[in-house]
Amino acid sequence: MDEPILTALQRILSQQGEGILSQDERLRGLLMDFLPNRRREIRLLMAAVEEGIVAELRALSVGELPSLEAERLARRLWENYGFEEGYARWAVQTWAAALRELASAVPSVGSSSEAISAENIGQVKVVNRLYKVTVNGIAFSPDGKWLAVASRKGVYLYDAETLEQVRYLETRGWIASMALSPDEPVLASGLWNNMIIVWDPDSGVHLRTLEGHGNSITSIAFSPDGRWLASGSYETVMLWDVRSGERLRRMEGHRGWVLSVAFSPDGNWLASGSYATVMLWDALSGERLRSLEEHDGQVLSVAFSPHGRLLASASWDHTVLVWDVHNGGSLHTLEGHNNWVWSVAFSPDGRLLASGSWDNKVMVWDVDSGKCLRTLKGHSEGVKNIAFSPEGRWLASGSWDGTIVLWGIKNEQDK
Repeated sequence: MDEPILTALQRILSQQGEGILSQDERLRGLLMDFLPNRRREIRLLMAAVEEGIVAELRALSVGELPSLEAERLARRLWENYGFEEGYARWAVQTWAAALRELASAVPSVGSSSEAISAENIGQVKVVNRLYKVTVNGIAFSPDGKWLAVASRKGVYLYDAETLEQVRYLETRGWIASMALSPDEPVLASGLWNNMIIVWDPDSGVHLRTLEGHGNSITSIAFSPDGRWLASGSYETVMLWDVRSGERLRRMEGHRGWVLSVAFSPDGNWLASGSYATVMLWDALSGERLRSLEEHDGQVLSVAFSPHGRLLASASWDHTVLVWDVHNGGSLHTLEGHNNWVWSVAFSPDGRLLASGSWDNKVMVWDVDSGKCLRTLKGHSEGVKNIAFSPEGRWLASGSWDGTIVLWGIKNEQDK
């Protein structure tokens, strides 16, 4: 059995459900995303779908496929499509194995309503896992009911409890960044083609396109009231009126790419990170208030604490710094990762700080002491994105291995 192809089929079926088998073009596109260099095999697999062979395999509902039945189905494929007998048999057996795995899959465990805290961090486990080809951003909706995942050319919306797909928003370019408004149902995606697409995620309606940057949109963030959108690109930060699409101001002074932007909880301050520097701006006037320059390399992520007094920054120097935004002093240097730290996020109560790194790990820190409370290992490649759900029940981590892991406290009956 061809393991990469079988794994791709199993991931698609487990995530999309069997309904994907009736969506030929979408299934073909997903297979091409997972297996860009296996066109011949994809043609074989799709021929089995079009011929109705996969539908028959679903109806059989057996464990191991009887050899006579496998031969009958394979003969149909090679007679009607002209494939060699060996290839036809391979397509039938591969689909049979993928469907068998789907039928025997164990439902994902549930999580309790208990928020992740310093007291229960030792009980945190994987409560669900989602497979995608590329993860360029993750964010929870303001009510915590769904999870947005930015992939290559679209944003997937999932039910946060079950991780069942709710909607897909297709963009007109490759996504580099994504953000959700904390105030109303609005989603923005920053693209490599220099545009920002603004959506109503509830309806899937494209609201407007924001244009003005001369380079890719590498970071975006909504203000707490949802009125403004900040976007970072090469050496610049721009501020937009979300409803009108008007560009309000342009802020300059960074060296290189601005890979992260974040508003303070009161909306008065804006933080932006670039090479070795975090800049703090007055969001109303666009005036630069101070520069924080203790990192030794590109700043990849910035995040304000819920009370707004602290700012965390992550860098490719392998560290996370925690700053006092009012005096610009560094309170903690968090060390423990052994590769670039791509993302940081505070828990809703502000007591915990999570960091995700290229070393494949998520580390959870006590904000007051700077002590690492737990290292979470659930990815086979680097962790690019992390996000706490609004009520603190879940911590989501997205990785270059193509997975989003949902961490939380398991229900007692599931332990």
